[in-house]
Amino acid sequence: MTRFHITALIAACSVLASACASTPESETTQTNDALINGQLDSAHKFDVGICAGALVAPGLPNEGTCSRLRCSGTLIAPNLVLTARHCVSAIDQAGPAFCDGRFGAALGPTLRITTSDSTRVGNPKWYTVKEQLFPAGNALCSDDLALLVLDAAVPAAEARPATVSLFRNVANAPPRKTVVVGRGVISEVLDLTTFATTTVSGDFKRRILRDIPFDCATDDATKPCVTEDYSSPPTNSFDSPPGYFVIGQSTTSGDSGSGVFDQRWFDLSFAIWRPAVLGVVSAGTYGSDGVPNHGLVTRLDGHRGYILNGLRRAAIVNGRAANAYDGQAVTE
Repeated sequence: MTRFHITALIAACSVLASACASTPESETTQTNDALINGQLDSAHKFDVGICAGALVAPGLPNEGTCSRLRCSGTLIAPNLVLTARHCVSAIDQAGPAFCDGRFGAALGPTLRITTSDSTRVGNPKWYTVKEQLFPAGNALCSDDLALLVLDAAVPAAEARPATVSLFRNVANAPPRKTVVVGRGVISEVLDLTTFATTTVSGDFKRRILRDIPFDCATDDATKPCVTEDYSSPPTNSFDSPPGYFVIGQSTTSGDSGSGVFDQRWFDLSFAIWRPAVLGVVSAGTYGSDGVPNHGLVTRLDGHRGYILNGLRRAAIVNGRAANAYDGQAVTE
């Protein structure tokens, strides 16, 4: 049985290493930058924080920030956020294997997103989610995507949306290195006996990590990408199916829903147009030292129709022509 990155939504993130974060089980005094070894980032504001819990009440420390149940997401249109479904839906574990999981009821009642640099400190500006859109399928390891339609558009001066790469088969045309922008904890260690985690939150600030190796993708279910995973006894390995691609050490709890980008085009595209999301962080695995060692990323190329329909729904909700956001889907 594999595990999510554990400081996670209790209802939605129960096994394997899911990267959505709640209040840490225990927090060490260790300090280090990350995503694992990432850097604080205030430039790429298309990376948003998602709060599926209550806000801290007035008069309390950090009032107005997200009290628990945090994830990351990517603004892909002025009023549309792409994230991981397990951030906003419960999981029904239908069998012993992690990928036997199926998505259940959506969480609620209120979901919020912010383009501010942190969901936990400062004075985040919140946007309320008006609609949640999900793929037709509900398999944990192939359909871990959600689109959140906002009740108001984010001004372009506040955040420029990223684009989405829907036509690139990363099994046939893999990037050499990837970039992740996310809001996860900055340190995480899994106790391989008790399966409890120790984390350092880093105040759930936006961070960027470059030079992440692209490890594997497959289109053949009989030839999975095999990844070392010491949260999966007794085999200590995880067979990553075609719905995922695998990247190197990078993501932690709270990074679920983050966009993953081809590094070759990332900085260039940010200068002249906008980066294109290849996939969405879903889960991760652990090495023999209990430290996250690989990220598992939901591919977008198998969900073209779903994402295009989501862009069109967001355009209509924002009072635009249905095809107004079609240009957000690009070919890299």
